[in-house]
Amino acid sequence: MNKRMKDILSQNDFSKSYNLGDAIELVIKSSTTKFDETIDICMNLNIDPKNGEQNVRGKLKLPKSLGKQVKVCVIVPEDKQQEAKDAGADIVGSDELVQKVEGGFTDFDRCIASPDMMSKVGKLGKVLGPRNLMPNPKLGTVTNDIKQAIDDAKAGEIEYKSNETLIQAGIAKSSFAKEDIQKNIQFFVQKISKDRPSGVKGDFLKKIYISPTMGPGVNVDINSIDAYTMNRGQIENFIKNLKTIIGENSLILVFHYRGMSMNEMTDLRVQSFNTGCNIKVTNNRLAKLALKETDKVELSDLFDGPTAIAYANDPASLTKLVVEFAKNNNNLVIQGGIMDNEILSVEKIEILSKLPSLEEIRAQLIGLISTPAQKIASILTAPSGDLARVFNAYSSK
Repeated sequence: MNKRMKDILSQNDFSKSYNLGDAIELVIKSSTTKFDETIDICMNLNIDPKNGEQNVRGKLKLPKSLGKQVKVCVIVPEDKQQEAKDAGADIVGSDELVQKVEGGFTDFDRCIASPDMMSKVGKLGKVLGPRNLMPNPKLGTVTNDIKQAIDDAKAGEIEYKSNETLIQAGIAKSSFAKEDIQKNIQFFVQKISKDRPSGVKGDFLKKIYISPTMGPGVNVDINSIDAYTMNRGQIENFIKNLKTIIGENSLILVFHYRGMSMNEMTDLRVQSFNTGCNIKVTNNRLAKLALKETDKVELSDLFDGPTAIAYANDPASLTKLVVEFAKNNNNLVIQGGIMDNEILSVEKIEILSKLPSLEEIRAQLIGLISTPAQKIASILTAPSGDLARVFNAYSSK
């Protein structure tokens, strides 16, 4: 392993997932070759590859094109070949081109065919299919509007197709501005999310990685780009629900969870549920928008990086839960909180965690109330027990 690769690997903690912005910066830093590396995205989807109805396939135009020169092959009858050439097709033909491709020729990036040629193009599946080049009416590459299909291909339109449970595509160039890379990733994730098959249960997106051509993959925290898979209505509901949470709970704690595994987060959620508390992973941008419309806007500064909130109306139970969990898991880092409009530092949160919870106070009160009653009961029942023994003694004579 050369020095360059060692330096790159030392910056990437493979046990962690990174906020989208941090992940992009890490990928840019690891792109140190002399050529302009392509940044790829690889998504692991919750689909059944054996179920044909759950295969994910489509095409899209990225907000910022990769600028790649797309070589287009068009298979049409002779009377449409000049139209294809005028539209910018690089390779044009009919029967003779079909035979050439059947022989193994695939020196092109996109293959377009007219419907009347599909009876002949259909036999090219074994050659074009594995290379993801087979014309498909769903992708607009089997069409009578040859000019539009060529224009779309030349404009930087990319195709994607699930391979087993994975989808992979070139999404940007390492020379792009960070904002452009982020927009392309957000756009791609949103499009894939919309293609979710109806039969999928549970979370559709399982893992997302981005990587440069000559560098390692960086695990992207899906929660950090969730907001960009929402439509306007979903975003409004998210903000509305967050405002309700902030308004109805006396204590809000903010913590970072970078590096926490899914099992660890699930464990935290279960523990919080059992103690009457709640955990919610947030999107920083939307959280700040929600806070602007509340009297707790001071919390905004804490929303930076992979952030979640814990909330409840029992300060002691909530602080005890989060503080204890943080002691056993270094990846949970408490940032601060607010209780009844008072900003809480980490030190104040730790002090609160040492106070008895509402349940513990109730138990103590019940103990104080029940103890005298037990004594009274023993006094009242003792004579009756003595009388019962006397009666039993007489009855046995």
